[in-house]
Amino acid sequence: MKRFLYLFQVEEDLPSALEQAAGDDSDILFLSWRARSPDPRSIHYPSSSWTQGRNRLLREAMGRDYLYVVFADDDIVLSLTDLGVAAAGPYANPWRVFEQFLLSREPAVGCGMYSWHLCGGWLDAAQDVQTLRFFDAILNAFHREAVDVLLPYYDLLDEQTECYSQNLLCSLAADLFPGHVIQTNRVRVANTQRRRVDTELLVCKPDHLYLESLRDTVWRRRFARQSIGESARHPTMGPPRAKPASYAIAEDELASHYDLRHALWTRRRELLALPRDDEFYSDHADSPRARRWREVQQRRAQAAALAAPSPVAPRRPVEIAEWTRAMLNRPTVRSSLLFQVAREVYRGRTQSNAMASVWRALQSRRRARALWKSWYRDARCVYEIPESRQQEVLELLAVALNSLPGSGVVFIDVGAGRGDVRHRLVAASLHKRLFSVGIDPIDVRAHLLYAGYVQAAITDGPEGYADFYCYGSSDCSSLKRLNAAKVTHDPSQGGDRLYYSPAPIERLEHTVTVPTFNLSTIVRQYGLADDVLHFLKIDAQGSDLDAFRSLGSLSERCLFVRTETVLAAKDGTVSTLYDGQSSFAEDRAVFEEAGFRLFNVARFDTTPEADVTFVNVQLFRELLPQLCR
Repeated sequence: MKRFLYLFQVEEDLPSALEQAAGDDSDILFLSWRARSPDPRSIHYPSSSWTQGRNRLLREAMGRDYLYVVFADDDIVLSLTDLGVAAAGPYANPWRVFEQFLLSREPAVGCGMYSWHLCGGWLDAAQDVQTLRFFDAILNAFHREAVDVLLPYYDLLDEQTECYSQNLLCSLAADLFPGHVIQTNRVRVANTQRRRVDTELLVCKPDHLYLESLRDTVWRRRFARQSIGESARHPTMGPPRAKPASYAIAEDELASHYDLRHALWTRRRELLALPRDDEFYSDHADSPRARRWREVQQRRAQAAALAAPSPVAPRRPVEIAEWTRAMLNRPTVRSSLLFQVAREVYRGRTQSNAMASVWRALQSRRRARALWKSWYRDARCVYEIPESRQQEVLELLAVALNSLPGSGVVFIDVGAGRGDVRHRLVAASLHKRLFSVGIDPIDVRAHLLYAGYVQAAITDGPEGYADFYCYGSSDCSSLKRLNAAKVTHDPSQGGDRLYYSPAPIERLEHTVTVPTFNLSTIVRQYGLADDVLHFLKIDAQGSDLDAFRSLGSLSERCLFVRTETVLAAKDGTVSTLYDGQSSFAEDRAVFEEAGFRLFNVARFDTTPEADVTFVNVQLFRELLPQLCR
């Protein structure tokens, strides 16, 4: 009896390169989704999504007694790493080397070494095997005892993107089989195409779905800590563990951790219960399922056509572009006068205009240093650069940050949203390397910008879970209830008492449950407790002071803090937008008690709000003595 069954999805016929997967101990079964293949190993499943195709292959494989079912993409390329060559020789078949890994380790899920696996410094190519939390779908081998728990794939998010089903699988495998999702570093995998559409990818959608299905409080907290953006660190799950007696998990044990009535589980049971001759698995191109999927593809094609950019000239080779980008991003290069002149010339200015532009920049830098010195010497000095000129404030901060010792800057962004402040900070001629952590409970559009991204809300109370109110604009969603009576849609009424918005931001759309953490927990989680937090930006919609307080003693290591607050009207009354929101006077008292001084107040034009920037005076004096004299 053979022990491996390889499952591929192809357009029509199996590519010749994949025939290498067949062997004395392995069989191949493939699905053709565009045209029918005469190969007896094929099944036809027209107009199917990637997820539907994998589930159709799984349905065909059920009842066959293989040790591993191995899903792989049809454009996969396998090669041996140095470890693989040393172990099996330079001419060994990589598929057989992968099978040897599966037999020797018997993981619940086995993977090859892929380009983004264990990024962020976690990959150790000298180790034979490593565990991982996130794994790509390009090559996944499932032990027959784990198949019934992990599969089939959840397919009800396919119309948004077919990538979500793999995200849910990774979460399930991490919780049920930690230490048993293992990557071999002897076999490298790559792909030559990219078919699955992920232009609308927001990792919060599958993460929220999975979080809703969890009942176990400890598991929910653990998942919230692991639920980070795709560009963040992809850590190992500790050392590989030996296979237990069995990977099978009884339903009553699953019920102690999951709500088995949740759609994540009921849909999977429904797919398993469908007979092979059900209409859902039909090979007719006009089946309801096939027609629906073609409609989805047509909508995507129309949207892509509307969003298609104008033709551009071919780019330089990727390797040269990456090397050039790395060189130009070095702080020593970016801060040099020659680089600045070259940049201005590149932007279309003549050499003389470029020199003039750089000269103005140098003069601006000298003026910024003078402003810092004036502020430090006069304890009563507070700048009032308005919100419409917030870039000037960030340029002042960038001058100070560039003057710090060391080559890196730590930026914590509470309420990251679209990453606007991070964009503006980088644009303000920040020359140092930026290590940034974004935090937002629902909006993860900018997660790729940050070194780490945490999907959670910040609280100064007990950590756990809380209701999060989602209003007409995600910019107004909050842990606190919004007072609709304070919102006006008449621009003439906006000001120091009412909050003007042209959109119905006060409308409560829905309420979701989100994980909550103290900010100190996240700082420690990223290993920053002993580092200086150079810039902390807080925009938590009424919970800004709570977020700062949740730092606790770590606020002593925070240099600059920018937070949103509410100013008093001319008669001294304060009109807050959220229930329990603090005022500027309350915020200032807390910051000054913690050793901070007010640097700038950036007033809004149409609301009583302002962005205020505070500076840790003692830390400023220690780190930037040149701006104190």
